[in-house]
Amino acid sequence: MPYQSPFNAIANTIGAERSLFGITDTESVDGPTALKAVGQFSMNAGNFGSSTTFRFSSTFQVSDAALTGTVTLYNLTDAEVVASFTTSATSPQNQVALLTLGAAAGNLKISPKIYEIRMSVTGGGPTDLLNVGSAMLVVN
Repeated sequence: MPYQSPFNAIANTIGAERSLFGITDTESVDGPTALKAVGQFSMNAGNFGSSTTFRFSSTFQVSDAALTGTVTLYNLTDAEVVASFTTSATSPQNQVALLTLGAAAGNLKISPKIYEIRMSVTGGGPTDLLNVGSAMLVVN
């Protein structure tokens, strides 16, 4: 049997009311690195039913309130941002975005695409950190 992305596999499952897909967890990026890509996956949102909703969720924090950390769901195939969160919080927080399905730029596509999570932090030092506890796709 050929490999099937977990996202497409769940689309073929009858009766799944809610699914959480952990894309990445416990990742950090520092100031000198500045940008880090983690958690690539392929998905065709068109394989899910028309009443399905998709949310991108991430829990993250920065090491210093003077920093800005960003977590982005990025469509690597089409080179576009789907959802992006920022914070200057030094304690963990969770942010959630409802994703729009469609063909327009920034939408979760209804055709096969490759997505990834991108993490970035302002600052230039090795102690300037963005810590991501998790990044998930919630499918209802």
